[in-house]
Amino acid sequence: SHWMTFSGGGMSVLLVLRSFLFFAPGLGRRARVLGWMGVALLGASLLVSFTRSIWLATAAAALYLVWQWRKKWLLAAPVVAAAAPAAAPDAVQRRLGSMVSARGDNSASARLIMWRTGWRMIQARPLVGVGPEQVGPQFPRFQPAEVRELPPAFYGHLHNLYIHYAAERGLPAVVALLWLLGKILWDHLRALARKPALEARFVLHAVVAVWIGVLVGGIFEVNLGDSEVLTMFLVVVSLGYAAIGREREAIVERVA
Repeated sequence: SHWMTFSGGGMSVLLVLRSFLFFAPGLGRRARVLGWMGVALLGASLLVSFTRSIWLATAAAALYLVWQWRKKWLLAAPVVAAAAPAAAPDAVQRRLGSMVSARGDNSASARLIMWRTGWRMIQARPLVGVGPEQVGPQFPRFQPAEVRELPPAFYGHLHNLYIHYAAERGLPAVVALLWLLGKILWDHLRALARKPALEARFVLHAVVAVWIGVLVGGIFEVNLGDSEVLTMFLVVVSLGYAAIGREREAIVERVA
């Protein structure tokens, strides 16, 4: 229904698939060929979605996976980062250029106004926020006084996961959210540090990669406020905890 929903879900699938190809044991040639074809298709679909926040989020998460797989391949990252934009179609190059220049693109200036407005909401209601689903209706009341005309954009949310929830539900709610997200990361990194069975590694690495992607994407979008993206995130995390549970059961059985 929306390019952010499409690309947010596609990013999670892509990262899980890449983790599977990197870390799952015993993959045959056929599985690897089909898997990398899927990676290419998903990567192309994210590219033509023109969703810049997803480009950044996917790149950050992919770097984690490459670091865990073959650290030496990270040496190629600067070369890829320099060569890829030059080889990209003109439309993609213009979209990439808009990340560093707001000329001809309203989204950057609109986001700055949204974030400033969100900060004013937080200052006014730091404990409970302006209320669920009230950011959009209350936006004109809190927008900076010097902003006479809003750039064309959607102002129903603040295009930043952390600022939005602080403005909508208060700072304690954001602390609780960050604690929950931090606990997810901590549990999976600890599980990886225990050197789990090969069958579990790809799932645990996939959770960490998706976690990175979602949190980086959250700097520019309220991605966990989108039920489809949230559902995908929770499914991946649930698979990770299932893998952790199986590892614990295996340890208990060995001790017994």
